[in-house]
Amino acid sequence: MLSCNIGEILTLFIATLFNWAEPLLPIHILWVNLVTDTFPALALGMEMPESNVMNEPPRDPDEGFFSKGLGFRIILQGIFIGIATLVAFKYGEKYNEEIARTMAFYTLSLSQLVHAFNVRYYSKSVVFNNMFSNKYLNYGVLVSLLIQMVVFVTPFTRRIFKIELLNLEQVIVVAICTISILIAVEIAKLFRKKHS
Repeated sequence: MLSCNIGEILTLFIATLFNWAEPLLPIHILWVNLVTDTFPALALGMEMPESNVMNEPPRDPDEGFFSKGLGFRIILQGIFIGIATLVAFKYGEKYNEEIARTMAFYTLSLSQLVHAFNVRYYSKSVVFNNMFSNKYLNYGVLVSLLIQMVVFVTPFTRRIFKIELLNLEQVIVVAICTISILIAVEIAKLFRKKHS
């Protein structure tokens, strides 16, 4: 949740810094924090421990929560999410501001669902290690995704959220930006493994 919040902050900070149009509205931030974050975060609490957990030395009780590079990883993952959201927003601006904002909103929302799978393992690749083995996470992501789709397809909720229907090309760009979070974190894990 921290990395996702950093992604939101970075998106708004950069847009403000460069005097761009608002990529996200307050209702978008509220919705993402209440809906998109909540179900996957609860489901991650049901995650089984990694198979090699008994081979790890005991954790130092005086060790800080953000030790061993955790703080750096959280910030880096937040940067990935923020960049993906801004890329979608800037791409959408070639159409109009409402499309750009819609693309940013959906990239942010969906990338947080994808990112829930990223954080299942500290160092192992989630893609090659039973990515969908946590049924609670699968259900949590599915429920969040279905709720998100209702917002997208219902005219009443589109008016409330001030978003537009996207065409196929725009949906593909959102999908690419969303999946890029998974790829970026997988590459970061591989790099860390090789240099540890």
